[in-house]
Amino acid sequence: MKKILLTSTGLENKMVAEKFIALVPKPVKELKILFVPTASRTDDEKVFVRKSLNELLSVGINKDNIVWFDADDVSTYFNDSEFDCIYVCGGNAFYLLKKLKENNYFSRIKEFVNKGLFYVGISAGSVIATSDINYILCMDENDCKLDDTAGLSFLSSALIPHYNEEFSDTVSLLMNNGKEVVTISDNQAVVILGEKIEKIG
Repeated sequence: MKKILLTSTGLENKMVAEKFIALVPKPVKELKILFVPTASRTDDEKVFVRKSLNELLSVGINKDNIVWFDADDVSTYFNDSEFDCIYVCGGNAFYLLKKLKENNYFSRIKEFVNKGLFYVGISAGSVIATSDINYILCMDENDCKLDDTAGLSFLSSALIPHYNEEFSDTVSLLMNNGKEVVTISDNQAVVILGEKIEKIG
């Protein structure tokens, strides 16, 4: 059964952190996490990666059980039995998707999560969980010239993270074009358990 938590800001919100702990398959101190910082390229974005790491440590994850994924280093690739959770950080969604597709890891993540590996997305990590990320041009620039914008398809709707009134016109335009849209503020998240989808916060 799919088990997915899609967030704007990771475990910053107490309710989201509590949901994460409720969904993990074993005590947090025993969890093994594959930590994916690939979407972050700039110094500003990397600040949020460190924040995400600190949030994991703050809920009790053992630092030695967190393995950093490097899209360019095959030694960091894994089988689904090696980790309990894949934690995909924010940054540029187009760059993240391009790197995962270039190394053929995109299809492996999709397979593993469909088999039950717990997937947690933060911002860009949440966006790539949708069926196609082209809609996120309202937030991210496709400066890496990604042609194939098909996402992991864990969620059929477009997902707008960090939602506020600034993006209301974009949401209206997407909906007028027949696209289903889910919005989450920085204090909200989407939980997918099998075919059930719930927004919390």
